[in-house]
Amino acid sequence: MGCYLVGQCIFYIVLVSHREGSLSQALSGVGPGVSLALACYGLLGSLYPFALVVYHFYLVFSGQNTHEYVSSFWWPCLP
Repeated sequence: MGCYLVGQCIFYIVLVSHREGSLSQALSGVGPGVSLALACYGLLGSLYPFALVVYHFYLVFSGQNTHEYVSSFWWPCLP
């Protein structure tokens, strides 16, 4: 969802910049400024789910589950 938000906001900024003639004139308005802020928010919001997906792919390919990984990492002396 965050990637969709970023894509739509960037598309809107590009559309307004073509209509206004330059990017600096397009960003001087309220709408594109809010759109730029939403794009940054969407990018930051999609980092955490992406990190979780990468982490779980690592666990799947290493043949572990979350409990085994956490137990071996935090409590290596326990079986």
